[in-house]
Amino acid sequence: MDNRWGGYWGFSRVLNGFYFYFVGSSEDAELTFMNDVKAWKNSLSRDLQSLITVQMTQHDSYYNARNMDSSKPETDETGQDNLIISNRIVSKDWVKNNKAKAIEYFGKTYALGHLFNYFFGGATNEVNATDTAINPAYRTCTYQIETFTDAARDYLAEKLPNSESFGSGLNHASRTEPDWENSFWGSNLQRLKEIKAMVDPEGRFNCWHCIGWNSPT
Repeated sequence: MDNRWGGYWGFSRVLNGFYFYFVGSSEDAELTFMNDVKAWKNSLSRDLQSLITVQMTQHDSYYNARNMDSSKPETDETGQDNLIISNRIVSKDWVKNNKAKAIEYFGKTYALGHLFNYFFGGATNEVNATDTAINPAYRTCTYQIETFTDAARDYLAEKLPNSESFGSGLNHASRTEPDWENSFWGSNLQRLKEIKAMVDPEGRFNCWHCIGWNSPT
């Protein structure tokens, strides 16, 4: 897909379906993806077509698309004690080469406690893996699979262990992520620890699951 596209899909208590965002004109959106989606829908049987809605809306900014100036903007609530979220970032090549396993693993994850997903890739994959601090797995991934139980988290971590192809994203990370250092930072971990030791040897800057985290207790 054109790297101006992004979005997510999900089958959970939160959402069901595919949601895409495009940074550009409606005409470019039609040419780069929407025309193909409409053609695909029209190729299906009438019964299947009746189950599928294809709709496109246009906004002048993502800010306005989320109604950020309203009294109830379309953003997620935070600070929920009962929201047990976690995620796994998944290599594009692994998905392409292991389609049956992907269906099996994601299906089992859903059975263990719902899931939804962000599409990754595009322009972010054009950056060298060591040019920034984030896990190099971000530079090869196509999905960030969100889960909502510790059982689902642990299942995916077992099936898709930390490597250049898998890890955990930061924004939806589990607050009790096992092996969090390698999940979050991958092969950049040692380099980041060396920088931390050099610029903050006393550990003055200390936060939960940050580089060099030390519990006060």
